Amino acid sequence: ESEGESAWLVLPHDHDGEVRMIDGVELTPKTVASIGRPTYATLEEERQARKIGLAAALRVFGRLGFGEGVAGHITARDPEFTDHFWVNPFGKSFRQMKVSDLILVNHSGDVVYGDQPVNRAAFVLHAAIHKARPDVIGAAHAHSVYGKAFSSSVASSTPSPGRLHLLRRPRRHRRARRQGRVRGRGR
Repeated sequence: ESEGESAWLVLPHDHDGEVRMIDGVELTPKTVASIGRPTYATLEEERQARKIGLAAALRVFGRLGFGEGVAGHITARDPEFTDHFWVNPFGKSFRQMKVSDLILVNHSGDVVYGDQPVNRAAFVLHAAIHKARPDVIGAAHAHSVYGKAFSSSVASSTPSPGRLHLLRRPRRHRRARRQGRVRGRGR
């Protein structure tokens, strides 16, 4: 401290003048990390981060039962070649996915990096999403045991009267609506 200057230490305190602390940390405003997408020094770093995240997401899906059989896929857009996306190869279990297993597919459906086949459904669905929405980085499509059970129960045999209410309005409501006698919801 130079001559003529004084240093003031302002401590946070409550109305009694006491310094407020928890576990030895003064209760003052702190600088916090920003929330948002991380930034990378190079496209290679960003590509590697996306591939690591994709492989991890596939393993999580597998662990949660979203990778029933060989159906389902998750894609991540390549940061440099934005008309290409990384995807899990056809036939490999979600639970066993590694970064080195991922394949790069272009919007024509050609595998341009890797030597495993692409699931054609993955290409058709995800290419359309990535082409229509350039702002989308990743997309997922899964066939879980639960989803298959639900869809097979709804689609199988003649639905019970209770299930008809889920699928469509009872006839009397449709007829009444056509005749202009029912107003309100669903117009």
